[in-house]
Amino acid sequence: MPRRVDREQRRREIVAALWRVAYRDGWDVVSLRTVAAEAGLSLGSVQYFFTGIDELVHVAVSTVRDILTGHLQEQLTTLRESEDPRADVVILLRQMLPGRIPEQVGGSESSGDDLWRAHLLAWLALVQRAARNPDLGVDLARGSTELADAICECIHTAIPQRTAVECRRDASGLLATVEGLILQMSYGLQDPRSAAQVIEQQVARVFATNTETM
Repeated sequence: MPRRVDREQRRREIVAALWRVAYRDGWDVVSLRTVAAEAGLSLGSVQYFFTGIDELVHVAVSTVRDILTGHLQEQLTTLRESEDPRADVVILLRQMLPGRIPEQVGGSESSGDDLWRAHLLAWLALVQRAARNPDLGVDLARGSTELADAICECIHTAIPQRTAVECRRDASGLLATVEGLILQMSYGLQDPRSAAQVIEQQVARVFATNTETM
């Protein structure tokens, strides 16, 4: 008897093949045919699981969104229960960077792998699609607002004399810094390690008290 195929597993394999093609060859060559070849399947097999390239891209991008949503909830829980607000904000913002950040700053550039580049591609695809999909844009905006609120609370906890307006401004500024770093990573001006260092510097500046900055 022919082996039964787990439908969801096969769909995940096809989505993974799409990201490999997009990462290696660029979005211009992404099609059902190229994804099928990458997955080692016939075109008809891919069409059995996805009606067309639009559905496949939608599922791939939605998968990234779901992963980010899960991470967001974990991050919010960490911040709300934080005993060291400054350190936890650094960790949270570093986790927003695509991929893995080598912990040993003195290590070689090859100490990690190219996983972060694939994640970067996925994140940029998500943002690009959000520009054309109002519902997805609302989801991303809601997540950003929740993060800003949580970071604002951390700043106020660490420095009670800061006003709500100041805390909100600084929290929004930190999130904007991360988004700018991600764009710089996309064209090679930053890598995960250097971006993490920028984040640490900016968080230190935000959490510095007036006496520390004098």
